Amino acid sequence: MDSPFSHELQMAIRAVQSAAKISQWVLSSDDKGTVEKDDLSLVTIADFAIQALLTSTVHGIFPDDKFVGEESAAELRDNPPLLNRVWELLLRLQDDEARSLCKLPRSPEEMCEMIDKCGFGEPGGSESGRIWGA
Repeated sequence: MDSPFSHELQMAIRAVQSAAKISQWVLSSDDKGTVEKDDLSLVTIADFAIQALLTSTVHGIFPDDKFVGEESAAELRDNPPLLNRVWELLLRLQDDEARSLCKLPRSPEEMCEMIDKCGFGEPGGSESGRIWGA
């Protein structure tokens, strides 16, 4: 592929493939790890893990880019068992080929930072002009 965005596309495809694995793991489990948000919508442990994975991977390659996403890590910080479940999902990728394809957070704290980089649904300015949705 000869495109000015081929590097971005290849990275995004790898990250989405890993995110799909996380979704499949949670979908096949009996407990989806759901939490009810203030607007009464549900968020699962997969939602948190995928947002952290996508943001961490893109940020690792394009550190000047900005992000927009739906989740905040506040619930994880207030709920250590939930934080641990999300972290364990990401750790499962370490034994997977995704580890070489994606940049995973190095700690639960960094995982929360990556989730919060998404600006609580409000994108900020970007030096590169790119804003990624996670």
